[in-house]
Amino acid sequence: MGYVYAGLAIAFWVALAFSYRWSDRWGASRLLMSPVIGVVAAGWALVSACVLGLDLTEAATSQFVLGSCVGVMFAVLIPVFLAALSRGDLSITWMVLSLSFALTSLTILIYPGETATPTGVTGLLLAAGAIVLLGLDMHARHRSNHPSRPKKGWGLFMALSFVANAATQYAFKLAQSLQPDTELVHNVAYMLSLYVGVTVTGTVLALVMPRRRKGSFPRACVTGASVGTCLFFGGLFVLQALSVGRVPGYVLFPATAGGNSTLVTILSVIVLKERPGRFGWAGIVVGVAALVTLGLAA
Repeated sequence: MGYVYAGLAIAFWVALAFSYRWSDRWGASRLLMSPVIGVVAAGWALVSACVLGLDLTEAATSQFVLGSCVGVMFAVLIPVFLAALSRGDLSITWMVLSLSFALTSLTILIYPGETATPTGVTGLLLAAGAIVLLGLDMHARHRSNHPSRPKKGWGLFMALSFVANAATQYAFKLAQSLQPDTELVHNVAYMLSLYVGVTVTGTVLALVMPRRRKGSFPRACVTGASVGTCLFFGGLFVLQALSVGRVPGYVLFPATAGGNSTLVTILSVIVLKERPGRFGWAGIVVGVAALVTLGLAA
């Protein structure tokens, strides 16, 4: 059953990537996406707590505090990532975002101070090489008349998304290290507070930020609901695979990280007709290898 949970997690991550792409092509409001995502995902967290009979008052305080902080960062990340996605290919943009796992791993070596292994170092080097190759591909296409050349600003928004996503992953690692035990209630409390933070911060940003690029609120509701559902259940099935399914982490993390990136790339070529250049294809292959290697190290 554990591998069924892993497969479901991959399916939800792939659906997440295409939900983001759909929101951009469908003209959904970027600023209004965050609060909708937060409301939907927080709602699913509450439903899960009720179904599983969890008493959230028993969760560690650290989970609520860190979750809320990450929610603030995530609410900012969503419109920034959508801005990057609107300027480049889904396959390459999603791969670079996934490779932010490497920056998270590097930060964890500093604090809480985990020891680097040969596998981990290899993964970091592969990730660096993949990022360079993907960057070269986007740069080369930007200077040519390639039909899928990236628009101006992709590099800046992608860099901001990379750092912000690494920070959110690092905070999740900190939250896990501060849990007094392995009870599921701590993870659900963390996810609930995270998405409440997304809702509040996203609402504030939508009210105070000038809407230079108008988008549809109804479409933001539909695509935001899809993204919020995918985010929550993707994370939940990973937790279920680890706990209930007892899938070893050295199997689960490479499978979910590498599997979802590979499927997103394949489907983006078939469905979206994207055609990365030779550097892009090389970067995607090296990127999948990096994610699998980092997953093994984790």
